[in-house]
Amino acid sequence: MTNVLILDANGQLARNTTGAFLRDPDIRYRITQKGEPFKGHDVSLNSLSDLIVKLAADPALHLRKSIGVSAA
Repeated sequence: MTNVLILDANGQLARNTTGAFLRDPDIRYRITQKGEPFKGHDVSLNSLSDLIVKLAADPALHLRKSIGVSAA
């Protein structure tokens, strides 16, 4: 298990939780929006990397939104 800091859209700490970064080679994740129930906190490093690359390629993607990422 890993301590996970969850940041809001302004980069401020929203909450500190415990989750796991899985070493699963598959890229499968779901994104939840603010106000939706968070569906878990374990997610693969490959899935997080995929999302980070998408965010870097399209800075407007999820701009000023608070999102959660979990395994699908």
